[in-house]
Amino acid sequence: MKRILGIAATALLATAVHASATQSDAAKANATQANATHAKAAQAHANAAHANAAQANAAQANAAQANAAQANAAQANAAQANAAHANAAQANAAQANAAQANAAQANAARANAAQANAAQANAANANAAQQSQANPVKDSSGS
Repeated sequence: MKRILGIAATALLATAVHASATQSDAAKANATQANATHAKAAQAHANAAHANAAQANAAQANAAQANAAQANAAQANAAQANAAHANAAQANAAQANAAQANAAQANAARANAAQANAAQANAANANAAQQSQANPVKDSSGS
């Protein structure tokens, strides 16, 4: 009887040990699954961080493009302003040239008028001289 009880106790002990080993294996499997889940979560976080970094880089690139566009617009505005100044300077120079030409024409007209007046005066003097030679002044004594 003792022998049967011993065999039964041994069988129970073996079953308990086997059950403990099975539970241990199950715990290890659960731990492995938990580790895998943590690894997947860590990967997801890393992927999200990469995506955020990519978005930030894209935002920076867009901002740089916007800044470049603004700089180009500012340069275009400056070029237009420079062209407007150049046009105004050309117009002023043209007006000055026209004023000089008008003054030169007026001076030439005055010179021509002065020459004509001098010529008329000379002609009048010549006529007067001829008349005085043709009609000498007579003596008042009547001789």
